[in-house]
Formats: sequence, structure tokens, C-alpha cells
Amino acid sequence: MYVNSWEGRLISVKQVKAVKHGFREGQKIRLIEHMGRNKDRYVRGRVIARTKYFITIMVSKNGIEKYPESFKYVDFILGRVQKLE
Repeated sequence: MYVNSWEGRLISVKQVKAVKHGFREGQKIRLIEHMGRNKDRYVRGRVIARTKYFITIMVSKNGIEKYPESFKYVDFILGRVQKLE
């Protein structure tokens, strides 16, 4: 079974599950989101939920938790969002 992306690349369900199992609830995480041409956004926070298609992070700034934000697992596979370690 495949999940189709808007760029026309076929992504298998196994790839999505592999990305999902790379996270665990309560894990502190840093991400970089590529917003477009020469624009990157860094996100730091804590994983609060893993669903079938999304990961939800409680974003923190200056050590204070601010707001939740969700990212698709497909975006990790396509390279729009990357996990920094």
C-alpha cells in the first residue's frame, strides 16, 4: 500500500511507520523546517503525541513551553522537516 505525495513520489506505509517509531512521547527534540528558498525555521520542544499520520510537539522558547505544533511523517520522508540530534 502506498501513500501518494503532491510531488508525485510514492511513499510506502512501511516508510511512514519507520519514521513514526523513531519518536517516543516525552522525548526532547530539535527540528529544522525548510520553509522555502533560503528560509529555515528551527523548532525545539517535547513530543507530546504520536498519531497515525502526525507527531505533535509542545514547542518551547527560552525554556518555557508555548504552544503545540504538529508535523506530518511524510514531510520527514520528503526532507521538508529534519530531525537534529
